[in-house]
Amino acid sequence: NFHEDTMAIGLGRDAKAIALWLDADRNGRMDLILGENSETGPRLLLILGVGRGQFDSTVITLDDESGGTAAAATAADIDGDGWPDVCLAVAGGPDRVWLGGSEGFRVGPPPT
Repeated sequence: NFHEDTMAIGLGRDAKAIALWLDADRNGRMDLILGENSETGPRLLLILGVGRGQFDSTVITLDDESGGTAAAATAADIDGDGWPDVCLAVAGGPDRVWLGGSEGFRVGPPPT
């Protein structure tokens, strides 16, 4: 059965522009990144999977308020440390990179 939990898990009403599946914490469970466009620019919302089709109710926000509109995102191990990193293509603003690691994500250098 499916049911609506958008507001209950803190996703708000901003339009979602991107959905990206990855194993952000390398625990073997799929996690979900949703890209949305807010008043200050695009941000990514990370929702950690807990297994059996369930997700943690905590939403982790990746945001640097540089303006623009989210256009596309992908995950890859950019820095070679074994953790997934996230690249966000932005229309009307700078593209962004977040580097993943055991402590979560941190803003990476601008893509070239």
